[in-house]
Amino acid sequence: MSILDLQTIDATFLSRICDEKWPENSTLDFKRQLPTSSGKDKHEFLKDVCSLANSGGGNILFGISEKDGCADLLFPISSEISDAAKRRLGQIVDAGIEPRLVGLNLQHIDVTGGYILVANVPPQFGGPYGMQLEGKSAFYMRNNTHSVELTYQQLRLAFGNASALQQRATSFRADRITALSRGKTLRPMVSGPLAVLHVIPLQGLASDTGIDMKSVASNAANLMSSSWGGGTHNYNLDGLLISVTSRGDTSDALGAYNQIYRSGCCEAVRFAGSFGEGYEEYMPSTLIGDFFREYISKFLRLLHEQEIAGPVVIGAALLNTEGKRFGTGGFLAVHPKSDRPDLILNEILLESPQQIPVDIIARPMLDVLWQAFGFEQCLDYDAVGQWSPRR
Repeated sequence: MSILDLQTIDATFLSRICDEKWPENSTLDFKRQLPTSSGKDKHEFLKDVCSLANSGGGNILFGISEKDGCADLLFPISSEISDAAKRRLGQIVDAGIEPRLVGLNLQHIDVTGGYILVANVPPQFGGPYGMQLEGKSAFYMRNNTHSVELTYQQLRLAFGNASALQQRATSFRADRITALSRGKTLRPMVSGPLAVLHVIPLQGLASDTGIDMKSVASNAANLMSSSWGGGTHNYNLDGLLISVTSRGDTSDALGAYNQIYRSGCCEAVRFAGSFGEGYEEYMPSTLIGDFFREYISKFLRLLHEQEIAGPVVIGAALLNTEGKRFGTGGFLAVHPKSDRPDLILNEILLESPQQIPVDIIARPMLDVLWQAFGFEQCLDYDAVGQWSPRR
């Protein structure tokens, strides 16, 4: 049986689980009682959560007894207020599982005489996950209905799989950067420097199921920049292309586009140069900062809406920059030009990106880009690190 959909669980559904004697399996476990605060109970709870995290996710239902490996009777919990129980169990997991789980959901369902508590562990892609308690650590996985400790070989394989996913993300980005630097944009772009952002979820690379492209298309306007003033979207083989033509160019070339891949990988590209005689060598620095901040936020929000959890790789680049300057005002001439054709920043891996303010992600990137043009740091942040762009 697959992982339960928490939206469908109610008292009637729980009674049916018992009446039909649903069996425990690799994604479903029944517990008559909540774990107490004793060391033994904490250990068993952490072991169960850890094993599900390392085995594709699953659910633990507290308040249902089991007999011969199958659901038997409801034993509603009434000894502890549901909110207090969820808070306590959440704190145990936060303190006892590393790295931190993404998307753990503790939900209670009211029934006659109390409630049943469901601990939902979504599929995780940042593992392997280990439990730590009282100075001891261990790694577990689910083996049918049991939690078993990973062997040395299994642990090596688990770490290797996590590393392989990150390498796939690196390779995907490198392939796209190479194509873009050679002028192979998904549709013809205005000639000149390009700002490029990639947000790559490891879950998307690990899963065979793609995102819902129809829902992305129906909300395509949310992925259009506030500076576009409109845009269009079209399906393609890779997923969905959202684009806008350039205002400053007389051709039909694009000024910017966003490609949402079926895997959940996201690519944003925009023209990062200037129009007008005498301004060709300048790149508008504040516009570039706005671009990276805006699309880090938009893409992370999209992944959250599509229920794509777990680590993401984020990478920023400026392409076709040789001989270009950052435009910051009349005093720019004292600052050097870019000394190379492409400025490709090292990618970063974020374990829980939705919990991180955008400027914690964006500012280090922007500081490095500004340093590439001779500045100490990005000038669009104030003294306390708040985004305060010069207009």
